[in-house]
Amino acid sequence: MIRAGGSTGPASVRVSTQDSTATAGADYTAFSRVLDFLGGEDRRSFTIPTLDDWALEGTESFRVVLTEPSGGAVIGSPSNAVVRILDNEMRRRARCPSRRPRPRSSRLPRLRG
Repeated sequence: MIRAGGSTGPASVRVSTQDSTATAGADYTAFSRVLDFLGGEDRRSFTIPTLDDWALEGTESFRVVLTEPSGGAVIGSPSNAVVRILDNEMRRRARCPSRRPRPRSSRLPRLRG
């Protein structure tokens, strides 16, 4: 996550997941945490593990959403991102990869202030 527009003073934001076509607990691990930025910090990272269920489902997705800014922060645009989980079961039938592809998103949520 990127803190844009200055990094003076502490700020925080809640990061949480919302089901779309993927289901928390079956396809990925639900996530809801407050990320704290110290004064001078402009980047924070977090991990949302995907779960391999061995079901033929195709590509599924969930959202990562920013809420509850504090410390003078304002949630910028975009305030959420779609994460796609690529199905690897079809490829497993041909060969056995050691791990599932990582979800990718082209736009990350931003926190301003």
